[in-house]
Amino acid sequence: MARKTPHAIVHLKELQTFLYKRVTAPSRTTRARRGKNYSACSEVENVIRSEAGPGALERIEIYSAAYFQRLLECLKEDFPATMAVAGEIEFGKLVREYLVEHPPTEPSIDWAGRRFARFLAGQSRIFQPPFLADLAGLEWAISEIFVAPDCAALNAAELRNIAPESWPALLLRMVPASVILECEWRIAGVRRAIENSGQWSDPAREPATVIIWRRAGQVYFRELEAAENEALKVMSNGATFDRLCEILAERLGDENPVEAINCIFAGWIADGLLARTPAVDAVADGAQSKNRRARKERS
Repeated sequence: MARKTPHAIVHLKELQTFLYKRVTAPSRTTRARRGKNYSACSEVENVIRSEAGPGALERIEIYSAAYFQRLLECLKEDFPATMAVAGEIEFGKLVREYLVEHPPTEPSIDWAGRRFARFLAGQSRIFQPPFLADLAGLEWAISEIFVAPDCAALNAAELRNIAPESWPALLLRMVPASVILECEWRIAGVRRAIENSGQWSDPAREPATVIIWRRAGQVYFRELEAAENEALKVMSNGATFDRLCEILAERLGDENPVEAINCIFAGWIADGLLARTPAVDAVADGAQSKNRRARKERS
């Protein structure tokens, strides 16, 4: 409870800011309680009433401990493989340092880990695996895709309704619940191994591209080959079927790339990566109308 001081906090917002800074920066409160920061100790004791039981600083420490513990549990759920690789104790230390440097700014704690991978990339701990930041980046992308906007995906039946002459100009896009991630390490295998068995080995330090997407409420990820990577990146902004075939044919380098291109497109359709857009619907509806008119004329 607030009370008058020589520098009185008279507004609720001021009091909230005052307490927030001390709850989210535990070292400041701890140093004050241990007698290492007398001005902070006096400031807190003047603001927080403590007539019986724990003192003002101890009360703030209770809130601070609960604050960090709740966020730690949240980040354990978002970064299970990162924690497995770092070790639970070291992971807890990293999270605590991260939260002091980057306290959450969103109303929902779901977004508390958005800067964690970048934070890890800036660390130079002796015992920290060098691929940890890449692994955390993949896990955060998985979390983001899980809550990304939904969109109906094209299926094979719908595509069969499109007339062959309409395919070259057909504009295709990736579903919004998808992202392509560039990594310095082959960390997709680490994440999958930990997810499946908990056993993992150090990844190779090789550039790798991973696609993460959601289908039917489930998030998937896999590495991409160079040709598919380039085609999908172009398609993320919208690309015609003709243009995508050109890119794939050029990057695949086969004398007869048709079979390989058909296989790649079939994989995209099976994975639910192609978005059902108004442009595609318009082409499909036009083809169906044309077919119906042709049937009427024949009858």
